Amino acid sequence: MRHGRGHRTAARYLGGLHRFARRYYAIEMERLELPPVAFPILMRLLHHDDVSQEELVSDFLVDKGTVARTVATLEESGLVTRVIDEDDRRVKRVTVTEKARDLEPELKAVTRRWDGRLTAGFTEEERELMLSFLARMMDNAKLYWSELCETEDRREA
Repeated sequence: MRHGRGHRTAARYLGGLHRFARRYYAIEMERLELPPVAFPILMRLLHHDDVSQEELVSDFLVDKGTVARTVATLEESGLVTRVIDEDDRRVKRVTVTEKARDLEPELKAVTRRWDGRLTAGFTEEERELMLSFLARMMDNAKLYWSELCETEDRREA
């Protein structure tokens, strides 16, 4: 699908890809009989387990309520457990269960299939170049976000 030059922005294409990805992962999670919200947090925990809910809030740039509801859904599905941190009783730590670990190969296959669809027809060189551009864009976004947060912190002080 091609659009006029005025519509060719990174934000437009990334937004579209994000919407398609959300639908793809929701369908795949349904196929696996998992809650649609499971994928991003579950993958994060499979890569780096035993984190606080606050860390998940920070990682996903969403509010505490969204993370709490998502983690509760995952807990009800038997995919994670929440325990009170021994050093700070206000903190809830989230860990994946064996049931979630057993799903890891299939969840990774879901990601590989989506990645394959997105890069169909790309040469290996084009794929690597695209990934390097996306990594740079992510770095730019993180830098902007940290600068924005510093500005907001200064306003509140």
